[in-house]
Amino acid sequence: MQKHIPVTILTGFLGSGKTTLLNRLLKEFHNKRFAIIINEFGEIGLDADLIDQAKQDFVKMDNGCLCCVLNDELVNTIAKLEKRDDYDAVILETTGIADPLPIMWPFLRHEFDDKYRFGAIVTVVDCANFEEMMKQEEAVIQIERADFLCLSKGDLCDEQQIQKVKDKAAEMNPNARFILSEDLDLDLIFDSEGREIEKDSNEHKHEHSYDSV
Repeated sequence: MQKHIPVTILTGFLGSGKTTLLNRLLKEFHNKRFAIIINEFGEIGLDADLIDQAKQDFVKMDNGCLCCVLNDELVNTIAKLEKRDDYDAVILETTGIADPLPIMWPFLRHEFDDKYRFGAIVTVVDCANFEEMMKQEEAVIQIERADFLCLSKGDLCDEQQIQKVKDKAAEMNPNARFILSEDLDLDLIFDSEGREIEKDSNEHKHEHSYDSV
């Protein structure tokens, strides 16, 4: 069984373009088998032709990836996923109002840390609606947590507006790397060692429920 599988958290505020980005990645990156953890098929809006609508914990997608509708607490879902060996990387998409960092903690529990490693937090940033988005505390947190800031809806903005977004986001998170959504390279993200996350000794953090995600 493969060791130290990278886990990428895909986040971004409501309407930022996470669904569009995830659909494109699943279609374009055929060199990896992903395990996708989502909230509900209806909410995420994955293309119907990617999914075999079987009633089971992990649904096999047409492109060979796995997809999981997260109905149980996240630790239980990881425990089921940990027993499988038919994927190369994990992508977990949060809801639009989630703090992405605590969602990573369950993967770092002692029973899972030989299997998984932190890859990156990728935050999708809506360039066209950035000012309005920054009025929401959750959106600010998502930018502050990011390793990669993926700029979406750049086709709706001029260069000056995109640069303004980058400047403001860089003030909030000077360590994040910027990339346009259409240029996102998953191999770069999965090959990244990611930042070190301290394993908090408080068990309640590791028991974080996905119900609030």
